[in-house]
Amino acid sequence: MNVILKLLKAAAILIVVTLIGCFIANKWCHISPSVEYDWYMGIWHGIFIVPNWAMSLVLDKHILCQAPHHTAAYMIWWWLLLIFHTYMGYCAYGAGTSNKKDRKRTM
Repeated sequence: MNVILKLLKAAAILIVVTLIGCFIANKWCHISPSVEYDWYMGIWHGIFIVPNWAMSLVLDKHILCQAPHHTAAYMIWWWLLLIFHTYMGYCAYGAGTSNKKDRKRTM
């Protein structure tokens, strides 16, 4: 039962953070398909890749996760931040979820 509560708490936190990110991304990080973006916007779009992806799945297929017209530096920063998000998600929910000390005490 304790594991279920931990999973529900983690899911609730993830949903709240994603909703806040969606609100911020919708207000300040809209990707226009007709504009060419540079390295600075690659950082900005990379930071909000998860909210933009979530909004593209739920709301509208026209919400972009990546700019179609961009520079090479944009792609470098976009990929670096995508890798960073993946690593942080793994650290938060993947590798850190089990603890052998806690298992030994409960057995």
